[in-house]
Amino acid sequence: MISDEVKSVLSEGNADEQMVSNVIKKLHVKNPFDKLETIDQSVRALKKHFQYVEPVKIKLGDRAEYFRNKDGEYVPKLFKDNYQYIPILEVIKVILFNAAIRDLVTSEQDAAEGFLEKYRNGEHFECHRFFIRNIFGLQLQIYYDDLEVVNALGSRTIVHKLGAFYFRILNLPPYINSSLGGIHLFPLCNANDLKKYSFGSRVLRPFIDDLKKLENGVPMQFQDEEDFVAGTLASVCGDGLAVHELFGLLGPQCKYFCRECFITREDLLAGRLECEVFRNRQEYADCELLQQLKVNPCAAMKTATGLQDECVLNESSYFHITENHIFDATHDLLEGISPYEVKLVLNRYVADGLIDLDFLNGRIHSFAYGVTEIKNKPSAIITAAS
Repeated sequence: MISDEVKSVLSEGNADEQMVSNVIKKLHVKNPFDKLETIDQSVRALKKHFQYVEPVKIKLGDRAEYFRNKDGEYVPKLFKDNYQYIPILEVIKVILFNAAIRDLVTSEQDAAEGFLEKYRNGEHFECHRFFIRNIFGLQLQIYYDDLEVVNALGSRTIVHKLGAFYFRILNLPPYINSSLGGIHLFPLCNANDLKKYSFGSRVLRPFIDDLKKLENGVPMQFQDEEDFVAGTLASVCGDGLAVHELFGLLGPQCKYFCRECFITREDLLAGRLECEVFRNRQEYADCELLQQLKVNPCAAMKTATGLQDECVLNESSYFHITENHIFDATHDLLEGISPYEVKLVLNRYVADGLIDLDFLNGRIHSFAYGVTEIKNKPSAIITAAS
């Protein structure tokens, strides 16, 4: 016991019996988690002892659902559609309250010449209208994706799917941003509500309002000093489907499937990869079809533009979706193009006799796969390439 060891150490010194008894009493704690048994108790403790940022419940609308009463009849009942928003300005204040974190933001350095380590080292940062004037302004990156809170293979997956938005401060070094402590949740809502109420008109409105304040600069009190904090949205990332939904674009299977240009799926399949018309701010704003889409949001008009809604993120003074050149390397390359290219190369090697099929199958079978890779072990090639 720790108390016995402390008593032994104190007894060897000049401490009297009463002093030893008082120290031992302070060591005896019945239950360190007393009054922390429920969520409400834990939240109260966080508010009292820590800088807890409480989520704000925001109403989206009402919905009617039918339920069975005691008489066995199905009657309608009105429910409220809500979602939770964590104010980003308050979260940023908590983050920067730590003086060491503020020093990391204001002392951000460029990488060695020829190295691309973070957003600051890229051309987009060097040409950005906001960061030219605010070299140490906060660089926000947001990420959006849906997640299942129940068994992903179960029958209730769609009902309980949530849409989650996160943000990071790219000024901070990678060892912070790569940890969970550097990734911060802000809106969290039901995925069905995102489709029902759209991203811009309701769900992301509080975030846009806070972002506009941040772009103009917000005074924040840190301990005994006040500082002026400014920042803007630097980039948005996510998988292809999520980003298309967030940007108000049609799905990747539509005619105008690319969010960079206006190449059509027919041109792609025909091998015509050159595209002369790219999406940009001016084209996006002056697009005659987009103006018609606002007046007549029919399916034919959406197909003609590749747009289904105007993105609320464009209300930022410095961010525009046509300038967000970030794609999903995992789905597009590692799980898309790269495996297909490997298959084509192996097919050609086997067909030309450069690799023996039995030799290749033997290497696939005898390779020392790791614990995580063994589940994704490739299958042997049964038939020869033709």
